[in-house]
Amino acid sequence: MSDTPDETGRDPAPNRALPAGVGSAVTANPLDAYPPAQMARLVEQVGVKKATLPTLQTLVLGLLAGVFIAFGAMYFTLAMTGSAALGFGPARLLGGVAFSLGLILVVVAARNCSPATA
Repeated sequence: MSDTPDETGRDPAPNRALPAGVGSAVTANPLDAYPPAQMARLVEQVGVKKATLPTLQTLVLGLLAGVFIAFGAMYFTLAMTGSAALGFGPARLLGGVAFSLGLILVVVAARNCSPATA
């Protein structure tokens, strides 16, 4: 059996161990495509690492998440104020994009502060 997917795209050996150097979800190429079984193991590894973060780091990340969501809500309010001239749809789109900034900041902060990505 080869280690490459067959013509259907399925992994011929889904229960094999992780390849050497893939002990962590961080790889040299972030666009690597993994078969579902291997992806499940990688997600499990990241989940375990995040579940075992130190208490202080978890509290700081939670606090930052709240601050960033509030920041996005503030921008939503700012974008929606006086936007009646745009019409209902474009105004809501603008507000949604403004609020999404807070969600993006949460993801970026969690990604950069986690030892799983170091």
